[in-house]
Amino acid sequence: MILFATCSLGLDFLQPYDASVTSTPHLAELARESLVFEQHVTEAGVSGIAYASLFTGAQADTHGIYHHPSRLRGELLTIFEAFGAADYETHYFNGHKMASAELDYAQGVAPEGVERLVHGTTVATNALLTGGLARIVLCATDGFTDVLA
Repeated sequence: MILFATCSLGLDFLQPYDASVTSTPHLAELARESLVFEQHVTEAGVSGIAYASLFTGAQADTHGIYHHPSRLRGELLTIFEAFGAADYETHYFNGHKMASAELDYAQGVAPEGVERLVHGTTVATNALLTGGLARIVLCATDGFTDVLA
């Protein structure tokens, strides 16, 4: 399982959410065989806050992230720790400085499983559009636009 999260992609640009979109057919095919998040809500349209909520399942009053850059508190259980405890292999590929491993957003991922992507967005997007990835989960914050358009 791969969790693909982006803060600059609106739901209105993805066929799994909008049937009139024709530019993401591979994603639509993958979505038919996958779990698609349909009701994710974030309390702030700010990446670090939204990622902290997504990765911990907690709101800001619990995870404590209110501004950038902020370190994620170690006592919070992350999605990576939960999957690791269930014997899944976890990795963290990140290109967003507000949700970096240095700020502890990769809690639960072994150091050798953490990679910093600087120009990886194009590669990941191309692999997604051409169907060159394994099964994935795609999370997009409502209201952002234009990455896969």
